[in-house]
Amino acid sequence: MAPLLEETIFRLFLRYHLVNVLLSASLGAVFLLLALPATWLWFSLGGIALCLLWLLINLYKHSLPELYFQDWWHRRLPWLYFGSSLVFALVHLNNYDLPLGKSLFYAPVLVLPQFFIGLVLGYVRIRFSFGMAVLVHALHNGSLVLPILLFKGLA
Repeated sequence: MAPLLEETIFRLFLRYHLVNVLLSASLGAVFLLLALPATWLWFSLGGIALCLLWLLINLYKHSLPELYFQDWWHRRLPWLYFGSSLVFALVHLNNYDLPLGKSLFYAPVLVLPQFFIGLVLGYVRIRFSFGMAVLVHALHNGSLVLPILLFKGLA
């Protein structure tokens, strides 16, 4: 379940289609509102509001928004690609039970593996398909969880 949800939020939008972008943004916004600590709630709501404001301004300014956004998307794909991997990695700071200050200090080391797997999964999404990225993500997670389950059963 986690690979499907994470791939939808962090990589579905990497191949531009308005439905992909809206689905990723919607699930990402819900995830932010449900998963972030209460102290981050206003920060995330502000970010969502700014993104919506930007979208509305650009829809107003351009009479052909679909063509405009498609062109905008393709010109900024490297930023979106690396940015989605970075956000994917930072979200995984929740895996560690550290105070906010310490988790941010140790973030580069703690989430470097997630950043690299995010890059790999993003490449798979762009080069192959969404389904292939979900499969690779599930195999990656399974390769990490299976030994734990096997050794836990032996203990």
